[in-house]
Amino acid sequence: MTVKIYVKDKTTKTPVRFVSVRIESMNLSEADDTDGDGIAEFDTIVDGKYNIKIRHADYRPYTEKMFISRNSVITIKLQRAWD
Repeated sequence: MTVKIYVKDKTTKTPVRFVSVRIESMNLSEADDTDGDGIAEFDTIVDGKYNIKIRHADYRPYTEKMFISRNSVITIKLQRAWD
């Protein structure tokens, strides 16, 4: 069961590569960097509420709390830091 997080530029809708994506809960903290297609994958996530934190030097920091279930596909759009 894999959770996929797609990270895209809010304006251009293009994938954002090499972004740090962290998923955290009370019992879990996992991190992955997006690949060339803007995708980060997490294999050990079980259904529950998580904080998603995304960081990249060219973009505003992103944090959101959401319910994530196994096999979720989540798209997140980042805003450039200077916009």
